[in-house]
Amino acid sequence: IAVDATARLRRAAIETLMGALDVDLGALALAHGAPATLFDEALAALAPLAADGLCVLEGRRVSVPDAARFHVRN
Repeated sequence: IAVDATARLRRAAIETLMGALDVDLGALALAHGAPATLFDEALAALAPLAADGLCVLEGRRVSVPDAARFHVRN
């Protein structure tokens, strides 16, 4: 299976969020040579999860609040 640059970037985003419980998707995209807007559609799709308290959205930053940490791996 071939893994392209976008797949590697998505993997880095997932690993960072699951490990640090916080990721700035715009900065991560830029660090990988992609536009900061790459994840904007995915960020918009997270709005219902944020409304339920499962994540916090601040610009292009996604974080997991303490009360929702259990759900990251379960």
